[in-house]
Amino acid sequence: MNTEEILEKYKRISAKQAKDVFEHPGDYVILDVRRQDEYDAGHIKDSVLLPIEIVNEQTLAQTLPDKEQPVYVYCRAGHRSADVAFYMISLGYTNVYDFGGLETDWTYELEK
Repeated sequence: MNTEEILEKYKRISAKQAKDVFEHPGDYVILDVRRQDEYDAGHIKDSVLLPIEIVNEQTLAQTLPDKEQPVYVYCRAGHRSADVAFYMISLGYTNVYDFGGLETDWTYELEK
């Protein structure tokens, strides 16, 4: 898949749109791609930690085996989440939503 195809499939949504989804149970994954210490300091309820440093085809397949399952990706400022979203799309994941960073976009409750 080339860069243009990935860009066409890339979906950036607002934190509000993501929060609206998270208010209802569903078959989706909230993926936090920050470091362990950042996650421990505060994270979105029910999020799964997969630090960008260990994201690769194998760790994604183990963590997210269903490439059609909706995945909502976030980080601290929005850069790592975009990188992971692009990578996931390049691997054939079809429902990846990047909603940015906790410091820059998320104004809602966190768990510690």
